[in-house]
Amino acid sequence: MRWPDNTELGRVVRAFQPDARLQGHQPLPGGVSAQMVALEIGAPGAQRRTVVFRRHERDLERRQAVVSKEFRLLELLHNMDIAGLPVAEPLLLDATGELLGVPYMLQAFVQGQTEFEPGNPAELTQKAAAALQSLHAIDVSAGKFDFLEQRQAAWMSAGG
Repeated sequence: MRWPDNTELGRVVRAFQPDARLQGHQPLPGGVSAQMVALEIGAPGAQRRTVVFRRHERDLERRQAVVSKEFRLLELLHNMDIAGLPVAEPLLLDATGELLGVPYMLQAFVQGQTEFEPGNPAELTQKAAAALQSLHAIDVSAGKFDFLEQRQAAWMSAGG
């Protein structure tokens, strides 16, 4: 996938906030299903802000559905109080690819870091477990999550 250029990223910023301008950008590592770029944006009378641009390029029809589901899931999870799990606020969705010819979304930047050798592995493990417990406690039976594909593990359907 080709990285978006300054002109494209500037158009995305203005689609999100018409008076804002792109101040800088930096590719973010990861992003299996999409390119991710941190965008530094500024607007008159406002503090600079970092947002994340996620662009889906291959298999346009499938990516339109994927980016739409990701955006909707972020909307739901961001509005829930999930202890220990910071969820980025979804900001802008272009599932049709109208602006750039490919689907993309903007989301708030959530500060974090990768720790290859954490100072306190037990504490980190406790925090991760608490976040997973909160996530798995979400009531999905209310229908809010029906748009997501339902999968059942092979061992669950084996009838053992």
